[in-house]
Amino acid sequence: SFYMGYNLFLVVLSTMLCIVFAPMAVGSGLPEVKAYLNGVRVGKFSGFRLFVVKLLGTILGVASGLVVGPEGPIVHLGAILGASLTKTRELEDWFCRKSSDAKSTVGVRNENSMMQQGDHRSLLSFFRNDLERRHLISIGAAAGFSSAFGAPVGG
Repeated sequence: SFYMGYNLFLVVLSTMLCIVFAPMAVGSGLPEVKAYLNGVRVGKFSGFRLFVVKLLGTILGVASGLVVGPEGPIVHLGAILGASLTKTRELEDWFCRKSSDAKSTVGVRNENSMMQQGDHRSLLSFFRNDLERRHLISIGAAAGFSSAFGAPVGG
């Protein structure tokens, strides 16, 4: 009786997370990944809230004893992590502000060592176009696939 109640609690918690916070977290996520990689515009494909709800929902669903496999959601989680590498503009702006503030307090104004205001392109800024975003999403999905099945190489 306790075991059944505990499993029911986990299932209800997982269900409520998906219904209330991120309805796109329902399902495996594989059709969304395949559709996005084939050029279909998928709304709310990746995001922090979707990532957290998908992760917690998968953990709670598997822990509750439901006959569900974590393979599909893990592939989707990998794709979300790959997509998140292209969403670093705010982080870059914050980092460049901090580094320019630190360099301006030193008092040395060398044009080679100090970044100009507004010129703060990092290595990750080159990955913001659609082609590179698709590449990073497929790399993340392949990493999720290999981690789900314990394979050394996924894809």
